[in-house]
Amino acid sequence: MTKLLIAEDDLEIAMLERDYLELEGYQVSLVDNGQQAVTQALNGGYDLITANILADVIIPMAPALYQCLGPEGILITSGIIDFKEQEVHKALTDTGFFVLETNYDGEWVNITAQKPK
Repeated sequence: MTKLLIAEDDLEIAMLERDYLELEGYQVSLVDNGQQAVTQALNGGYDLITANILADVIIPMAPALYQCLGPEGILITSGIIDFKEQEVHKALTDTGFFVLETNYDGEWVNITAQKPK
């Protein structure tokens, strides 16, 4: 079973995400802040981590998020304001992630990255 970790500070959104993913057969862990995400993720081996957390939190968390993903695990970030995009991108690639895609919605940015084998 695929292990997912959702880090989301909006409880209503997080519960909708969790409920949908569990219906699809995923094993979901849900936390509502960056510190809880790191603590939970250190249990390790996640296939997917989503983090709707501000850049100033994601940047220092990048090494821990990398460590918590299994081989070829995916990290989906969001909640990144556009002027912080390059800092987040650099933090992820410096940590060892390969950036798969970057998406934009107005001033907000989402970066999806993968841990290599």
